Amino acid sequence: MTIQLRGANPKRAAGFTPAVRPAGINPAARLLVVSLTLTLFAVAGLSLASDPDAKPKAEAPAAKTPDKPARPQEDEEPGAQPVKNHKVTVPDGEPAANTSPAPRPVNLKQAARDAKKIPVQNLFHELDVPHDVLTCNYPRSVENIVPIPEHIDDNPEAITEPFKVTPYPRNSWTPDEPKKVIKSHVVSIKPYEEVALTAVDAFLKEKYETARDADKQMTRYEQDVAAEQVLTTVYLGLQSDRQRSLRAGGAWQAVEDKLKQRLFAVLLEELNLLVETRDWEPAFALTKRLAATYPAPAEQDEAAKPLAGLIYAALTHAPDEKQKAEARKRLRLMEDLFPDNKALDDSSEVLRKQARDLIAEAKKEWEANGPKGNDHIAKLLNEAAVAAPNEPDIRKLQLKMNIEHPTLRVGVRELPSQMSPALARGDSDLRAVELMFESLVKLHPDGDGGSRWEPGLAEGPPQMTPRGRQFQLAATSRWSNGERIIAGDVRDTVGLFKEGRIASRPPVWGDLLDPVNVTEASRVNLTLPQGWLDPLALMNFKVVPSGSAPDSAAFAAHPLGSGPFVYTDKIHEDNGRPCVAFTANPYYSTRPGKTGLPRIQEVHFILYTDAVAEMNVKGSSRCDLMLDLTAKEAAAALQAKAAADMVLLPVASTNRRIYFLAVNHRNPVLANAAFRRALAYAANRDKLLNDDFRAAPGQELHKPLNGPYPAKSWACNPDLTPKNGNKPTLDPFNLERAKASMVQAGKDGVHDSGLTLKYPAGDPAVEKAMNALCEQVRDAIHVTLKPVAVSPAQLRHDVETTFDYDLAYYHYDFPDDVYWLGPLLDPSGGPGRHNYMGYTGADSGNLIPQIRDISRRRDFPEVQTFAHILHNNFLKDEMPFIPLWQLDALSAVSKRVDIPKVDLPFDPVRVFTDVERWKLKVE
Repeated sequence: MTIQLRGANPKRAAGFTPAVRPAGINPAARLLVVSLTLTLFAVAGLSLASDPDAKPKAEAPAAKTPDKPARPQEDEEPGAQPVKNHKVTVPDGEPAANTSPAPRPVNLKQAARDAKKIPVQNLFHELDVPHDVLTCNYPRSVENIVPIPEHIDDNPEAITEPFKVTPYPRNSWTPDEPKKVIKSHVVSIKPYEEVALTAVDAFLKEKYETARDADKQMTRYEQDVAAEQVLTTVYLGLQSDRQRSLRAGGAWQAVEDKLKQRLFAVLLEELNLLVETRDWEPAFALTKRLAATYPAPAEQDEAAKPLAGLIYAALTHAPDEKQKAEARKRLRLMEDLFPDNKALDDSSEVLRKQARDLIAEAKKEWEANGPKGNDHIAKLLNEAAVAAPNEPDIRKLQLKMNIEHPTLRVGVRELPSQMSPALARGDSDLRAVELMFESLVKLHPDGDGGSRWEPGLAEGPPQMTPRGRQFQLAATSRWSNGERIIAGDVRDTVGLFKEGRIASRPPVWGDLLDPVNVTEASRVNLTLPQGWLDPLALMNFKVVPSGSAPDSAAFAAHPLGSGPFVYTDKIHEDNGRPCVAFTANPYYSTRPGKTGLPRIQEVHFILYTDAVAEMNVKGSSRCDLMLDLTAKEAAAALQAKAAADMVLLPVASTNRRIYFLAVNHRNPVLANAAFRRALAYAANRDKLLNDDFRAAPGQELHKPLNGPYPAKSWACNPDLTPKNGNKPTLDPFNLERAKASMVQAGKDGVHDSGLTLKYPAGDPAVEKAMNALCEQVRDAIHVTLKPVAVSPAQLRHDVETTFDYDLAYYHYDFPDDVYWLGPLLDPSGGPGRHNYMGYTGADSGNLIPQIRDISRRRDFPEVQTFAHILHNNFLKDEMPFIPLWQLDALSAVSKRVDIPKVDLPFDPVRVFTDVERWKLKVE
């Protein structure tokens, strides 16, 4: 499914305060605003009932949804104009289970004409025009007036003179001319909201069920529906008026609360009447509205009780299994609405006891017969899962008995050690984090060079809100220690994100999210301070538990996540090889749509140094997945048939990692743009790739770069692709330009001053390439670069924290397909933050305004055009860092690993985005 993004519109409606306070509120305008407000009321969860004369019955079924339903247009920025062409792929799916039903707007004047019962007609007629009631003692009078902003009621001392009101004539709702009122003459000004409350109370006190006249006789439920219509309309009107300062001052909050509570009492009575009829569908629809609108614990308890009693009766007294199965299904729906609500405890305990009895029987079978009893054990555990799918002992027993699948062994060049989203930087650490932690949504390669968004920790696709998204969290979501995942965890993760305590993204990303305000445990709204080309890209961050200090060494050593696997410190070697092990998270499978996942029992990261030898290991201890192969290793292994069981995975078309020489602009020599261009033009990238990274010269693998964007990405300017012989290449190597740029740098007073080039130790190919690059620069422009090898961790510290470097061989992973350059080149960097290169854009070709301008645009053709212009300026003017290349990630996998085709090729950096769906054939 596709969502078309709106174009940016810098013009926004601005609020203003009128210079002259109005004497009253135009009733026609007020009713219009109320009607418009009703269309937004689903967010609050309130809904209007339909015909008050209708009897309790199930709501009409929704129209059949087509295979590919049209989604509403994005509304990142109210008032923005729609644009075409750019599409972001998101999954098809139904709205989250807890989404409140759409409201049914009501117009009291029209409703009065449509009502069949005289008491309902009278109630609606009395209130169809909003009005306050003014009572004076001189002259003694009671009259209706246009509603006023102040809350006076029976406290005329609150009146500030001079004071005017707009009265209605006795027999008309056409306002007269405003008139002056003397404070001392006023007894009270009863607001319309109180008038409505009084009218509703009087209406509900009447017992129309026993009325003699047919046109007055109605059920109690019909009375409640009519009262609900009035209270909801008045409540919405007050909210709208307060937002526009047409009801001004804090005193109106008490009136709003009073209306809301009175409405709650009416809705609760409606619910109990529906439950008495055992009509589940309308009762559950009403319960959802109450759950969404009244979050206070006491109110949640009251809302849950009616249906909780109905479900318990069915579970304990239903005459057949079909009715009990339906009761179990309904209990799941209620548990999603009311997580951890005591009203549901009795029903839940009935099912948990059934599950525990079945698990106990399965354990006895295992102890008595071992693997021979697996079929019977599996049957018992499946029955237990039907009764209580959230019972973690089910999954624990499945794993213990190894009923399903054995261990996935993964060959890696470095074992993970910083297994927290706040600290992970190396590839093995990032992959371990992918096993254990989740984002609300996740980006998945689609096989066609693009990507698609899928739900991650969120339950289903998010709902669109103005400049943001609303995410639903399943009530059964748990951290790996069994504690519930709540919206507060997302809120606090965003706080860490904005503080720069999540290593995977610098603080500049957090600046693009508003602080999160949480009002519900299972629902969270993320909003953006401005529109964004792909809003979900900013919401793709790993969520961590509140108060867990994820940037501490203690958390990294014993991480606590929500993903399909958990770290175990009980396994440190695999067949004599050092390893880091992860076991299936028993709580992962308790979430909706995750039953039976992950399908693999354990994952072992095994350290290897000789890829060919590792793939030659015999038996079940051999690696099933080999990561980070060099081109020469892959070719040698396959040529020697060292791995008859192994196949090379296709190279991912989406490779968002770029390699470059980071430039420390704090060094006056490197602050000169001409000198930086000379370095960039002097490096023969294709030769370095052929000599040190490709298996053979000219191999269609790895790509040189001449700019900041990945090759073949939409942002990369195709007009900047010259030819090397007859072959197109992005390699900007050009000796003449290098020498000319060096001459210009000399005129600027810049000369060779003994620069160092730091690079990560431990990779022979990188070491050889960096030494060769230094020789190329020396030979081309007579600049001496001294290669210095340091550990990867020390390199990150030197570059990003202490800025102790001149040039550094570095890489950057664009987290999504927006390819935003702000994190690399934003000028507000500092220790441990972004822009570690210290780029200020002081030269004439300043890229910073261009980067900011692109970030504000959402019309994709415009964004692409300006990205291409920036690429051109990057190459020909600024060169704030020296682009080198992209290295295609090579991996080999055993034929016994079943990875769904939709998951291939996987993300070359994260790898395990969808590992829960992988299978391992048992030998």
